[in-house]
Amino acid sequence: MSQTIQAYQNQQPTIPAWVVVVQSICFAILYAVWMLPKTIFLRNTCLGIGAALSLFVIFRYRKSFLSKCALPVYLLIALFAWLVFHLLFLSNDYPAQYREFTSVWKNCAIAILFGLGFGISLASLVSHSVANSSTPKANSKMSQIVWVLIWLGLIAPELIFIIKWVLTNQGPAWGIVVPDYWKLWTSSAPYYVAKIDYVCFCLPVLAIALGQIKVQIDQGRLLSWANGFYICVVGSVLFVFAKWQIFNGFIYVLLITAILAGMLVWKYFKKASSSKQIIAIIFICALAASLMYQVKTDSHFETFVADAKVALDGEKYPQWKYDGTQGYPNNELGRQVNVSNYERVSWFIHGVELIPRYPQGYGLLHRSFGRLVKMDYPDSKMHQSHSGWLDLTLGIGIVGVALILGAMLLAMRNCSRLQIHALMPEKDALNRNAHLNIAWWALLGLGLIWCTTEISQKVNMEVLLFWVALATAMSMGISKTIGSSEKHQNANPK
Repeated sequence: MSQTIQAYQNQQPTIPAWVVVVQSICFAILYAVWMLPKTIFLRNTCLGIGAALSLFVIFRYRKSFLSKCALPVYLLIALFAWLVFHLLFLSNDYPAQYREFTSVWKNCAIAILFGLGFGISLASLVSHSVANSSTPKANSKMSQIVWVLIWLGLIAPELIFIIKWVLTNQGPAWGIVVPDYWKLWTSSAPYYVAKIDYVCFCLPVLAIALGQIKVQIDQGRLLSWANGFYICVVGSVLFVFAKWQIFNGFIYVLLITAILAGMLVWKYFKKASSSKQIIAIIFICALAASLMYQVKTDSHFETFVADAKVALDGEKYPQWKYDGTQGYPNNELGRQVNVSNYERVSWFIHGVELIPRYPQGYGLLHRSFGRLVKMDYPDSKMHQSHSGWLDLTLGIGIVGVALILGAMLLAMRNCSRLQIHALMPEKDALNRNAHLNIAWWALLGLGLIWCTTEISQKVNMEVLLFWVALATAMSMGISKTIGSSEKHQNANPK
C-alpha cells in the first residue's frame, strides 16, 4: 500500500522547500504588521514576494483548478469581473471608484494570489509528508518549521499589543524612554490602531486556537503541550480585548466557544462516561452563565428594547442622520437612548431599506452607506453602518457580496468535509486536519466579525479574501491527493 501512495506521489508536481519557507516567512511578517500604520512598504513587499512565488506554485498545480473544490476561485474571478463592469457602467463617482480599484482592490487581488499559492504549498507539504517515505525526517522537520512560522505570524499582533501596553504603562516607571511607535495612542494620534482592527486580526487567531484544541481532542490528546500553547493564545487575545475595552469582542469569543462546545458535545456526549457527561454539562452551564452575565452587565442591553423602538421611528426621531451633532432623543423610559443601541438599530434599518433601491451598490468599498444616505438627506453626516456585510452590500452590490459569501462558504464547506483518509497514519491525519482547521476557523471568526462591525475597508478586505483563497487552495490540494490516492488504491488493492 505504501508503494501505491509512493507511486502516486512521484507523479505529482513538487515545490522546492525554500519556496514554502519563504512564503511562510512572508505570511508571518505580513500578518504581524498588516494592521499597523506606517508599514505600507513592508506589507507590499511581503504581499509582492508571496504573490510572485505563488504564481510559480499555481502554474505547477494548474490542473488542480479543474476540480470541484476550485469553484470559489472562479467566484472570486467573477467578483473582479463584476467590479470592472461596475466601474465602467454603474459608477456613481468614477474618480473615487477608480482610485479604490487601483489601490484596495489591487491589493486584494495580490492577497488572493498569495493565499492561493500559499494554500497549495501547505497542502503539498502535508501530502508529501505522508507519502515521501524516503525522507520522512526531512519532511517532518520542514512541516514543523512552517508550522512554527505560521503561528509566529498569528500571535504577533497580540504580542505587539502586549509589548506596547507594558511599555506605555510601565515604561516611565522603569525609566525607559518609549518611542512613539511603541505606545498605545488615542484615535487622533498617527500610530493609533483602531479597535476594529484588533478584533479583525485577533479574533480569528483565537478561533484558530480553539479549532486546534478540537483537533487535539479528536486525536485523543486533550492533555498535551500543544493545547497548553493554544490556551495561552486564547488568553493573550482576551488580554487585548480587556485592556483595549473591546466589549463586543468578548461576545464573539463566547459565541465561538459555544460553537466549539456544541461540536464537541454533538460528537462525544453520547459516547462519554457519566462523569465526563457531567463535566460537559457543567461547562456548558458555565458558558451560558458567562454569556448571560456579559449581557446583563453590559449597559447596551439594559435599555435595548426601549432604544430600538425609538430607532424604528426614523421620521419622528431623525437624529440618527447626524452622527450626534444634533443630540439624541429620549426613549419611553424618559432617558436618553443608549447611543450605540440607537445608532446600530437605526443605521441597520435604513441600510437594509437602501438595498432594494440600490441593488447594484454605490461602488465604493468604504463609506458607500453614507453616500447613499446623502442622496436622500444631503445634510446627513453618515459614513458607515455598524455591519460590515451591510456596508459591503451597499458598496459593491448584491452580486458582489453574493460572490464573496459564496466563495467563503464553499471554501469552509470544502475544508470541513475532507475527512481523514483511511490510509493516513495518526500523525499525518493530525497534521492534515490541523492545517485545514486553520483556514476554517479563521473564516468563521471573520464571518462573525463582519456581521456587527464597521470593518468594510482596506486591509480588512484583503485579510478576508486572503483567508478565502487560502482555504480554497488547501482544500483543492488535499482533496486531489485523497482522490488520486483512492484511485491508485482501487487499481492496486494489494
